[in-house]
Amino acid sequence: MGIGRPHITRRRNGAPPGRRRHRRTGALLAILALIASMFPALPAAADPLPYGPYTCDIGAVWREATAKDPVCVLVDRRTEVRDQNALAPSRTLPNGNCKDGFVWRLANWSDHTCATPRDRSKTAVDNESAYQWLVDPTATPRGGISVIQVPNHEGEYDGFDLYAMGTNITPTAKVAILGDAVIAWPPTHKWGSKWITYHWYRVGSLQVYFNGEVGDEWVHLGRHNCSPLQTDPVTLIAVDYGSGVVTTVGTVDWKCPS
Repeated sequence: MGIGRPHITRRRNGAPPGRRRHRRTGALLAILALIASMFPALPAAADPLPYGPYTCDIGAVWREATAKDPVCVLVDRRTEVRDQNALAPSRTLPNGNCKDGFVWRLANWSDHTCATPRDRSKTAVDNESAYQWLVDPTATPRGGISVIQVPNHEGEYDGFDLYAMGTNITPTAKVAILGDAVIAWPPTHKWGSKWITYHWYRVGSLQVYFNGEVGDEWVHLGRHNCSPLQTDPVTLIAVDYGSGVVTTVGTVDWKCPS
């Protein structure tokens, strides 16, 4: 008996098993590509800054309240902090507590330098405004805060609900979330001597628990309208008010649907 053609088993749709596998693979790749297109890409890595991610802008220097203090301040402010450090021993009791009229400065969780209440208030302002004195706040390392956005089509304008979760933050402090969003075109705001179109927009804030977390589930930050001016992804940063440490959160897309 002669050798006939090889037998190929066909399924109900008439396609050989091999072709079915190729079709399933192609469909899977298409689904993955669609999912990837829904999330904005992370920005390209910037050139290294001369003094690392916490390089201070022109006219600013590191505060040096404690070792490895990354907060940038004006030169006169650092001089004040150095004077406080020098005076601290004369203001401290043998048990580490402060003498009457003085309090822990609390530049960060480990700062038990005894200073005046006014000094502590000024230190808190340093921490809250720390991002303003960095060369590039978006060059800071990724921190413990994560943010997701969910489309919200309720109301007159399309928008997004933002939710956050995080850990490894100064206990009992607050954390501000800011984004480098377009605020106006043509430019209507000045930063120093320059007219700008981008400005750090406050997205929301989080209260940190004693364990350094903002909760074990997603916390609602707020609703934000889409913007026809916002053609690029918005980079979010987190400012830890308890230490002044700025970290990068990620990016969100606030473009309006076309």
